[in-house]
Amino acid sequence: MLELARRFFKPLRIVLWVGVIAAGVYLMVRFDLASLPKGSCSPLLAISPGDRMWIDRKPREPMIGDMVLFEDPGSDRYLLGRIVEAPDALTPQARGMIDAGALWIEGDNSGCAVRDSRLLGPIKPDKLAGRVIMTL
Repeated sequence: MLELARRFFKPLRIVLWVGVIAAGVYLMVRFDLASLPKGSCSPLLAISPGDRMWIDRKPREPMIGDMVLFEDPGSDRYLLGRIVEAPDALTPQARGMIDAGALWIEGDNSGCAVRDSRLLGPIKPDKLAGRVIMTL
């Protein structure tokens, strides 16, 4: 009886370890932790400098209200902002980009000078680096 139990549980243990390792690799590929430098200015009121953010690097379809990281076209940095409704007073070219799926991303902290869609224009969805899931 003991031999039968060993024969059954040994493969089960191997399957369990393979599952744990696969789950760990998935989490490392899909998610990331990032933080704003202390002493900096946060473009979003919901996130303070020094806060750690849990980032989904392969987010679902972006929606209005999502806090996102996106590529800064002028450098190799990432910027932080919130997807909002595009303002009505856009140029026809910018309005066309929004209609084609581009996003309007702004910071909501008026006390912080930020680079966002007010300066850069609509942001293409392929420039999104991730969506902030939660702050720690």
